[in-house]
Parts: sequence; C-alpha cells; structure tokens
Amino acid sequence: MAGRIADARAEIVKRVEALRQLPGLHKTEQRAIEDALNNLRFLEREDAQITEQRRKAEVALEQLHLLEPTIERLQNQG
Repeated sequence: MAGRIADARAEIVKRVEALRQLPGLHKTEQRAIEDALNNLRFLEREDAQITEQRRKAEVALEQLHLLEPTIERLQNQG
C-alpha cells in the first residue's frame, strides 16, 4: 500500500507543478488536490496501524509456536 500511496502523491505533485504553469484560477482542482492529499495522509496512518497490528500478531504467533512443545508435554501428562 505504501508504494501506491507514494505513486499517487508523485502524480499529485506533477499536477500541482502543471497547474503552476497554466494561467488562470484552478480553485476547484486545488481543493480536490488538498482533499486527495488529506485522504493519502489518512491512508498512510491506517496502513501504519495495520502494519503494526500485523507485526504484533506475528510476534504472538511466534510465541505460541515456542510454547507448542510445552503444551504438548502437558497434554501428554494429563
């Protein structure tokens, strides 16, 4: 997701540069660009949270795998 966000941001920057070259007012498009950038920032935060949750889940799964021999031993004792 981070790569797609970066690609979108790069395209937005290109468009902002193009607008600077064009005469006239582009208020509607500038507002749309601001909205798009705000949405990209939101997606970056969401992606970071998901990445952190995934990392925590992987750590927890690794810890469970480490406990597996102990669990099996306890089950066999019972």
